[in-house]
Amino acid sequence: MRLCAGPRTPSYLPSVLFLAIAILWLRLEDITLFSVDGVVYSAIAKLLAQKPIWQWTQMNWVDGRLYNDHPPLMKWVLAASIRLFGSTSLAVVLPPVVFSTATVGLLYQTAKELWDDRYALYSAIILCLTPPFIRDGRNPMLEPPLIFFLCLALYLGIIAMKGRRVGYAWIAGWALAAGWLTKGPPILIAAPALTWLAFSYDLDRPTALRLALRSTLGFLIPLFVFELWHHSASGHWFHDDYFRAQIAPAALETTPQTADTLFYFKDVLTRQWPWLLPALLSPLFVFRSAEKTGRAVFFLGLILWMGPLIAFSFFQKKSSWYANLTTPALALLAAIPFQMKASGRNTKKLLARSCLALGVILLFLGATLPSLFRYPRPAEEFFHSIGQTEIPALTRGVAVSDCVGLDVWKGSSLVYYYLGARLIANCDPAAPFRIESAKGTPPPNFRLLYQDSHFALLQKVPLISYPSHDLMRR
Repeated sequence: MRLCAGPRTPSYLPSVLFLAIAILWLRLEDITLFSVDGVVYSAIAKLLAQKPIWQWTQMNWVDGRLYNDHPPLMKWVLAASIRLFGSTSLAVVLPPVVFSTATVGLLYQTAKELWDDRYALYSAIILCLTPPFIRDGRNPMLEPPLIFFLCLALYLGIIAMKGRRVGYAWIAGWALAAGWLTKGPPILIAAPALTWLAFSYDLDRPTALRLALRSTLGFLIPLFVFELWHHSASGHWFHDDYFRAQIAPAALETTPQTADTLFYFKDVLTRQWPWLLPALLSPLFVFRSAEKTGRAVFFLGLILWMGPLIAFSFFQKKSSWYANLTTPALALLAAIPFQMKASGRNTKKLLARSCLALGVILLFLGATLPSLFRYPRPAEEFFHSIGQTEIPALTRGVAVSDCVGLDVWKGSSLVYYYLGARLIANCDPAAPFRIESAKGTPPPNFRLLYQDSHFALLQKVPLISYPSHDLMRR
């Protein structure tokens, strides 16, 4: 036996969750949409929010083209949030923050089931203090819900195996289906991880087969129902379109990183500090000890860490944020040296109190010195400010001319999400509105509708002169 159920002990989960909330929710009202994909997903979700729910299986780009690049679950969550809170930055930032906070709690519970509550504390604290996890956790990308459903499937799988409870295997399958409906194939890394756990818990073959069958059915049935729903609403099969739009191009499309098969491994070496060093040192501690639990946990973390990096390396299309899926595995591996060496009698209480102290300090600094936690993004902050302001002259469907030099893909999504307008590139003079990246008096035949520190939104007016005092600032 390699892994076994330990005695029930007091939970330090509230302390870890307090730290996670203090970090992930810090100055949440100041967050702007900054990544290209996050802006695009937000604009697609806004389009969904305007449709009846039964039509949510079919998504569109801002220009009206069908969107089949990724499954729809995260866009559904964003659309529901937009319906509740409107087209604001908070509406689309809140869901990934909730997913990431819940992921910290799930990782704590998973690590506690794997080893003990001290190991759970180390793992959860390391995850809270991992920079890529914090950055992605406050951004409407696909990775936060994907990581959440991966951790949920692992936790439910562990509960099912330890207690031989078949019902949890069904729910683990549902979690895997939700992960697939978030970003597709990357969730399948859970399969070898769960297989290793079944081996580690010494499951007999009939029990292992029953659990595997039920989790597989729990995974396939929701996907089948979704596929039927999509076909009835659109007349075509989602996964056929998804393969053509995303999977095949990702495998064949040439990018600047295509020839670099070590792209993800180099990325990990530069972005997963400071916890990369203890993670790399973990095998030295594991194999010098007679602790069998440590070895089982190490191989689980290794599968979850190296598996996605190797799998993603086979695809031609590479992006650095794909590697963020490995952040929980990094935390599990990096916690092993601390678990095996820092094991004093009062360690757990000290860690819990440190979580509370660090959380209080961050909240105090966020309230008294907010500028410490702001990263200047003039263009995004401009649209964020407009999103908080009523501009009656703008109505949905109007054209806005871009004179700022924004990326066309990102700029069109920003303009649509915050203003409900269609972006015309290259400063089309026929556009009734335009965005200028300059201060001062508006150009001739334009009226100032809104001005922030670096940008101004101008309205096209008839060819008559307006006195300077007629300029409106809102």
